Amino acid sequence: MKATLKYLFLFFSCVLSLNISAQKKIISVTQSAITGIVLPAGSKQDKRWLSESSAQVLLELESKKGNTGVKNPEVLYLPPVSNCGFNSDSLVTQLSGLGWEVIGIESDEKYAWLQKSGRYVIAYFLMEKKQTQLYFAEAVAVPTVGTE
Repeated sequence: MKATLKYLFLFFSCVLSLNISAQKKIISVTQSAITGIVLPAGSKQDKRWLSESSAQVLLELESKKGNTGVKNPEVLYLPPVSNCGFNSDSLVTQLSGLGWEVIGIESDEKYAWLQKSGRYVIAYFLMEKKQTQLYFAEAVAVPTVGTE
C-alpha cells in the first residue's frame, strides 16, 4: 500500500511540474521578434514545442505553394479584436510602416507573404471570438509569389 502511495505521489508531482514548466513557455510579449510590429497589451508568445511544430507544419503547407519552406516559427496569441481593436488593417498598417511589403495570397486570405530587404516571411492571421492567432515564419528560399 505504501508503494502505491509513493507512486501516486510521484505521478502527481511529475504532472504538476510538467504543467508548471509548460506555462513558463507561454510568455507575455509586446513586439514580434521576426517583423518588429508592436503587439497589443495582453499578447502572448507560445514557445511550446508542440505549438511551434504545429505552426511550422501549417505555414510549411502554404509555403510549398510558393516553392519554398519555412524556419523559425513565431506563435503569437493576441487578445480578441473586441478587447484591443487590433485587426488585419492594424497589422497591414504596422507592417507597411516598418517597410514590409505585404503580398496577399489569393487562395486564402488568412495568409500573406511579407518582403523586406530581400527577406521573406510568411504570415498567418486568424481573428476568433476569444483570441487572435498570428504566426510568422521565415522563408528558407525566395518564394514564387504573385504567380498563383
